[in-house]
Amino acid sequence: MESNNIYLKMYRRKSSDILRLIINNPESNNEMITLAIDILSERNEADENLLNIKKNILEEERKTKGINATEKYKTFWPRYFSLFIDGIFIGIVGYLIKFLLEFSLDVFITFGTVLSTFLPHIYYIVLHGKFGQTFGKMLMDVKIFDKSEKKEITYKQALMRDIVPLFSSIVLYVIFVSGINKNITLFNYFLLFLGVLMSIWSILDIITMLFSDKRRALHDLIAGTVVLRLKK
Repeated sequence: MESNNIYLKMYRRKSSDILRLIINNPESNNEMITLAIDILSERNEADENLLNIKKNILEEERKTKGINATEKYKTFWPRYFSLFIDGIFIGIVGYLIKFLLEFSLDVFITFGTVLSTFLPHIYYIVLHGKFGQTFGKMLMDVKIFDKSEKKEITYKQALMRDIVPLFSSIVLYVIFVSGINKNITLFNYFLLFLGVLMSIWSILDIITMLFSDKRRALHDLIAGTVVLRLKK
């Protein structure tokens, strides 16, 4: 442990309970967390769970350290191909859900319809929140981090990354449930309006990613995240 660490003397004066609060605080960066774990280890109070947390942090830092500052942000094509891979996976799962609905009771049909409608959002939010990666990103060796580049993202950040398309899906679902879609003319105008808005959102998303130094898309700016290439 480096003796010149700015947190070292301060943390050694803190109680073990305070150190555990630091470890569990979402605002703590990796340096603060690993240092708190090191001090608890000195006191023989670091259990296996804490040691695994430190191990995971060091592993993530190792993966990105070997890539220079320019290369690690070159994620446009990996992200593009990961979307393609994820789309195939989501499509297969969606097809299976619809197939199973044909043999289900009404209550399961209602649940399955909701599930299939929001499947893409569930897929992205859950996997990003849990792993920082979808299956596509895993295959393309890119991962989402907090904008500090030192912490994994939270479920809240995963939700915020998908908040605009999720909101549009919710609006469409409410329209179908309420029966507004039966007015064909009004419904077509609304679909056109929503389609234009989502197209503008997609264009702004791409533009911000292409012209950002760290290739942060608009949804990254909203969620406070950044996508990095991992060391193979």
